[in-house]
Amino acid sequence: MTLTPYEFLKPVTPDTSFVGRDSLVDAIIEQCIQKDGMSFAIVGGRRFGKTSLLHTVKYRLAKVPNTVCVLISIQQHPLSSNQFWESTYKNVLGAAVFHHISYRTHSNLLKPPRTFANFLDQIQEILRSSSISKIIFMYDEMDSLLDYKWCDELFDQMRTLIDSSPVRDSTNLVLAGTRFYHVSKQRGSPLMNLAAPCYLESLCREDIKKLINKGGVLEDDVSEMVWEYSGGHPHLAQYILHRLWISHPNFDGVVAEDVHRAVNKYMSEQDQNLHNWMNEIGPEGAKIYAFLSQAYGEWKKEEDISAATKISMLDTNQTLRKLCFHGIVGLNDATGEYRAQGLLFREWFSRYGNAYHGGREREESKKDRGEIHVEINGDAIGSAIIIGGKENIVEQHIEHSFNTPSNPDLAPLLAQLTQAVEEMLKHLPAEQAQEARDDLKRLQEELQKPQPRKKVSIEGLIQAAKNVGAIGAPVIELAGKILQLLP
Repeated sequence: MTLTPYEFLKPVTPDTSFVGRDSLVDAIIEQCIQKDGMSFAIVGGRRFGKTSLLHTVKYRLAKVPNTVCVLISIQQHPLSSNQFWESTYKNVLGAAVFHHISYRTHSNLLKPPRTFANFLDQIQEILRSSSISKIIFMYDEMDSLLDYKWCDELFDQMRTLIDSSPVRDSTNLVLAGTRFYHVSKQRGSPLMNLAAPCYLESLCREDIKKLINKGGVLEDDVSEMVWEYSGGHPHLAQYILHRLWISHPNFDGVVAEDVHRAVNKYMSEQDQNLHNWMNEIGPEGAKIYAFLSQAYGEWKKEEDISAATKISMLDTNQTLRKLCFHGIVGLNDATGEYRAQGLLFREWFSRYGNAYHGGREREESKKDRGEIHVEINGDAIGSAIIIGGKENIVEQHIEHSFNTPSNPDLAPLLAQLTQAVEEMLKHLPAEQAQEARDDLKRLQEELQKPQPRKKVSIEGLIQAAKNVGAIGAPVIELAGKILQLLP
C-alpha cells in the first residue's frame, strides 16, 4: 500500500503531523514545568486525538532542560497498585539515565519499589542524585483502571504524589481517557479535585485546511466537503484524506465523488467506531443528537434542547458536553448554543441511530400515559426490573448479576430498594432526586461486577434518605442490608 501523510489508525507524528490544539499543548507544558504547576485530566472520545496530544506534549517537553516525561498506556493492567508503581518506576529509570545518574554510585536505584512508599523514596533519590528537577507522569487509557477494586487506592496515591508527598513540587500528572474523570468525580475521588479537566474539541476549519495541505492541494469545494463530512473530527478527517490520497497521490484530480466514496468506505469498513461512540454517549446522548441532527446546521439553546427532548437541564448539560468531546456536536462559545456537526456521522445515524434511542422513547411514552408498571424479565435472580410512574421512572437492568449461590439475596433486596427509592424521589428536590437516580443506577451497575466495590453509590442514597425523615427509612434499611452482603 502506498504510504500517505495521514494517520487514522495510530497517533500522529508529533514533530510533523500534529495539527490544531497547540494552545492546549502549550498550556499543559507551561504548567508542568512550574514548581507549583497544575496537573491535568484530558477528556475526549475514542479516536479523538488524546494519545496524539500526549505524544506531542512529551515530544516538546523533551526539549525542556532537566525535565523527564514518561508516557504510559494502561492497556495491559497490573494486578495491584504496587505493580502499577513498579512499572511506572521502570519507565522513569529508563528516562533518567540521560541525566547523568551513576548507577554504580546509586545501585539502590536499580531495585524496583515494592510499595508506593518505596516508590516515593526512590523518586526522591533520583531527584537528589541527578540534574532532574521535574518529572511528569502521563497516563493514557485511564478508563481501563475503573473496574479494578484497587482503583480508589491508586487514585488516592496519585493525589498524595502531587499534593502532599516530599516530591510534590517536582511532579505533575497528565491523565487521559473518556469516562474516568466523570466516573471518578461521581465516586468522590479527591484526585480529580487536583486535576484540571481539559475537554477536547473538534478541529476548526482552518486546522482541517492545514491537515489537507500536508498531502497536497484540493479544490475549494472538495476541501469544504472534507470539512463538512468530518465535522472537524481528526480521525474522520484523516481517514477521508487517507482514502483520497491513496486513490489520487498528491490529491491530483480529486473530485467530489471521491469524497463520497471515501465516506461510504468508512461506513462499511470502520463502522464499529461509530457504534462505539453511540455506546459511549448512551440513550440520552442519542436522543439529543437525534433532535440536533433533524435541525442540522442550526444552533440550539440548551434549554430548548432540554424541553424538546424532555431530559432534565442537568442531564442535558452533561450529555451535550459528552457529545462535544466525542466530536459530533459543536459548541458556539460566544452564544453557548449547540449544533450537530459532521455529515458522515449524521448519515450513519440516520440509518442506525433509532436502535440507540427508540427504546427510551417507548418508555417515556408509557410514563406520559401515567402507567405504573413492574417488568421482570427472566427469573428473580438475575433479572431486568423496571418500575415507574407519571412523575418518576426508575429503570434497573440487572443482568447476570446474582446467578451464583453466594449472592442469593441481593436481587430481591435491590428490587425492594428500587421501589423504596422510587417513593423517596417524590419528596426530594429535583436536583437531589436526579442525584439519587444516578446513585441507584451506579449501584446496579456495580452489583453486576464479579467483585463489586463496597462503598459505591450506597452512601449517597443513605444521605438522600436521611433528608426526608421517615419516608427514607426503608431506603436506609435496605441499603444497609445490601452493604452487609457485599464482600
